[in-house]
Amino acid sequence: MVTRSVEEVFFAPSKVKVNSNWSSEIKDGPSFMHKLMTELLTEQVKKEIQVWIDTHPNEIKELIDGIVKAGLGTAMLNAIDMKFQNQLFQFQNNINQMITQQR
Repeated sequence: MVTRSVEEVFFAPSKVKVNSNWSSEIKDGPSFMHKLMTELLTEQVKKEIQVWIDTHPNEIKELIDGIVKAGLGTAMLNAIDMKFQNQLFQFQNNINQMITQQR
C-alpha cells in the first residue's frame, strides 16, 4: 500500500487542465518527481554550461570559425531553399501544366 502511494504521489502523471475556446480537457502532465527534478537541476545545468563556456573560449571560437568557413552562406541558402521548396515545386508544376496545355 505504501509502495503504491509513493508511486502515485511521486511518479504518476499529473492531471493538467487544458482550456480551449470550446472545452476544458484534462490531460496527463509531468509527474511530481519530473517537475521537482526539472526545477532542481535546471539552474545547476545552466551553471555547469556557463562554467564550461567560460573555461573553453578558444574551443568555442574555433568551432564558430569552422562553421563560418565551412559555409555559413551555404547553410543560409539551404535554409531558404527548404523554406520555399513547396512553393517552388508548385510553381514548377504550374509551368509544366501550362506548357502541356499549349501543345
